[in-house]
Amino acid sequence: MDNSMSLESLLSMQGGDGDVSFDKNSFRVHIEIANLGLGDGGHTFSMVDTVVEVLRRKLAVINGGTEPELEVFFSDLRLSNRFFSSFRPLEDRVNDWGKKYYTYGTSLPFYMRLFPKGELHVVVTTSALQWLSLIPRKVMEKASKTWNKGRVWIQGAEREVVEAYAEQSHKDLVEFLKCCLC
Repeated sequence: MDNSMSLESLLSMQGGDGDVSFDKNSFRVHIEIANLGLGDGGHTFSMVDTVVEVLRRKLAVINGGTEPELEVFFSDLRLSNRFFSSFRPLEDRVNDWGKKYYTYGTSLPFYMRLFPKGELHVVVTTSALQWLSLIPRKVMEKASKTWNKGRVWIQGAEREVVEAYAEQSHKDLVEFLKCCLC
């Protein structure tokens, strides 16, 4: 047997179903998680920590003790100073217990497509869908029946104003679901 044959046999995928087979050694250990609607304080990270710990334990058992690499993406409605300050509690957590997952933030709103098709394994959110992507234009036009007198809330508003906000809410939910289901 010459050296090229021995190298080829050494590097070849092993067939069958034994301990060194491709099937037994091909489990994905890279998981992507998204948290839509980054909140203030530590509750956002506590929720993600819970998901991460459950995934770590379950996947380590399945994968013979090897822990997965985890990436967590955080999104909020719009870029703001609050968005960046929301990451401060994470810095303390990394110092306390080491890096449990890779962290990324995007200031793009979750009402648009943020990730390639089929890339996310887990998506978490608490109450982020209550926020509209924008104030309905109709309620901002002074000449319109739906003008809301410059307010951004609907308490005590005319029926047309409430309907304009409900219509925007419906559009946002449909867009959100399209992004999730594509």
